[in-house]
Amino acid sequence: MRDKFIGYYPWTEDEFSDLWDKAIFVFDTNTLLNIYRYTEDTCERFLETLDAAIDRIWIPYQVGIEFHRNRRTCIANQLRAYDKLTARLKQFSKDFDAALGEYKNHRLISRERLNDELSKAITPVIESLKKSKSDHPDYLGDEDSVLDRLTTIFSGKVEDRFSEDELKKIYAEGKKRYAAKTPPGFKDKDKAEPARYGDLVIWKAMLEKGMKEKKPVIFVTSDTKDDWWLKEHGKRVGPLPELLQEFFDATGERCYIYTPMPFIERARAHFDLEAAGDDVLNEIKSVREETALPKYLTKGDSVASFTKKLSDFYHIPCATSSSTGGLGRAINVDQIQPSSSLWNTYLSSLNSLKSMMNGAGEYIFEDSEMGQLSRARAELRKKLEYYLEDIMDRIERLDEEIEQINKGEMCPPEDIYEMLHDADIRREELTDEFEKVRNTLRSVDEIDEC
Repeated sequence: MRDKFIGYYPWTEDEFSDLWDKAIFVFDTNTLLNIYRYTEDTCERFLETLDAAIDRIWIPYQVGIEFHRNRRTCIANQLRAYDKLTARLKQFSKDFDAALGEYKNHRLISRERLNDELSKAITPVIESLKKSKSDHPDYLGDEDSVLDRLTTIFSGKVEDRFSEDELKKIYAEGKKRYAAKTPPGFKDKDKAEPARYGDLVIWKAMLEKGMKEKKPVIFVTSDTKDDWWLKEHGKRVGPLPELLQEFFDATGERCYIYTPMPFIERARAHFDLEAAGDDVLNEIKSVREETALPKYLTKGDSVASFTKKLSDFYHIPCATSSSTGGLGRAINVDQIQPSSSLWNTYLSSLNSLKSMMNGAGEYIFEDSEMGQLSRARAELRKKLEYYLEDIMDRIERLDEEIEQINKGEMCPPEDIYEMLHDADIRREELTDEFEKVRNTLRSVDEIDEC
């Protein structure tokens, strides 16, 4: 039976050894983009490993085009990190000074002294960020050593593009697969078309490569969603057996999937390279985990699908308990406090309700009290929904603007970085605002369930 359902059986060490001796190594987009996020030493170790496997590496056309489309944005985000952190430190200093202003008549709190002490602590950090930014490689300029290395490594090792007819067939099949939750890619179903089918296009290219070459495949991906990995109790235990079985049924060959850290660890041993230190492996793991987080918003997201996306990723349970504890956990009233009499009315009523339920004995609510809370909650929920829709519309327009900037349609090349920087700050502000309002809306919904 094992020979018919081999994708569902654990691997022996001999099978792994045979796989590593023969397999074609395939990489996804984020695994390549993450090289720009590594420190110099880790970057070199990763590229050195690719060099060692150069005779057997390969990428689908889909990975290549996604890499080139997202490369500049990935680099720009690394550079903007210095400005973002500096801005946050300066804002913290302003907020601290404003808070001190509330105690100007305090006998022991000296506004001048405390501001001076804070400045002495923050200024060196800001200077350090400034120096780090100046030392950061200028990958957006004429000398991109990472791009040069990758271009050499993958020369002649990129799949030919699927024809338009072939892509249409894959997209049509994708609709059926996603509806049945057949991996991979169904977790991207809320993305706009045809981007939602990117993972499936990569998978189909891997199947075709395995059939043509009659060789096994090792796929290295930074994606950790449930449409690639088998998870038990929230922990990733291995590639989805369905995928390994589909590859075997289509090609007669084996397939295995790695995230970058275990791939580098085993690859360096296999190719007789110096073992990667814990610092290198931990950095690769850390970068992979960071980039695996779901994007706050993608085009085509509804409020409901976005909320579910975060809930699925973070395993956030809905509050179903009617106990006092359940009510207390469901509400975080500090997450958003819009200047609105409606919010104040709701918050006041809610705090009164919580206080009553935390008290001893049974409290009998007056109809007027419950009615006030119910009306405030219903109206607040309606306004929050309108508010979320408005934020999503603004973010979608901003995403279109960012896309035009990246294509060079809105400014000359020398202004791209500055315009992307400004657009990114605006998007981050909108995303933070969305998150706060969404959390409040979820709290209102959870109260309804209590």
